[in-house]
Amino acid sequence: MQTLHIEKVLKNNPDIRLFRFIKFSFENKVQDRLSNISSDEMSVIERCIKHKRENDISFWESYIRLGEDLNSRLFEHATFHNENNEYIYISKNDVIDFLKYNKEKNLALNSQVIMKNGQILHIPMLDFEVSSKANNIESVKNILKHFKLSGTILDSGKSYHFIGNNLIEKKSLIVLLSKFSLLYPIADRAWASHQIIENSASLRVSKKYGEYPNFIEDVNEGF
Repeated sequence: MQTLHIEKVLKNNPDIRLFRFIKFSFENKVQDRLSNISSDEMSVIERCIKHKRENDISFWESYIRLGEDLNSRLFEHATFHNENNEYIYISKNDVIDFLKYNKEKNLALNSQVIMKNGQILHIPMLDFEVSSKANNIESVKNILKHFKLSGTILDSGKSYHFIGNNLIEKKSLIVLLSKFSLLYPIADRAWASHQIIENSASLRVSKKYGEYPNFIEDVNEGF
């Protein structure tokens, strides 16, 4: 697992005392949460999945675009949020080894850090919607320039992730995420919405699609 992005955060912020990680759930699909799914409901799910794959959009965007029933019990799950509650706190002295030897399949770095003086700050994080396989890096860099962010761009295996070097307060993080969500379809709007609900942000550091998030390049746009 690459740790360069965390090393840069540490270098820029030597007063960090603790990093926070979360263990997230893979059971985020509506069919994983509903019991006794009817054949009609499964037909709707399959239509939405097909439309999602053909148009490279989210399941719920497909559901709405296809004009499916907004009064159904399926749609009750459209705003479902899987609350983070399995937090792991790691000291700054141990965080690199923790990442190098991590065996968890569902681990994410959370934006919240605790400083030596007890103050809580956040690492800026962004999750992009645009594919990392289609040479969209300039769009990503333009967004980071717009927000005057410095940090590391990563290839998640499907899209781009960004982890900032410099810490911000929670209010600034929420403003950043809110403005970022307005930039859909470059921004992953659904991801941003869930982070706002959590009052923090998280990005995967464990494997997905058979690989870890991979370093692309550093950017320095002023903050």
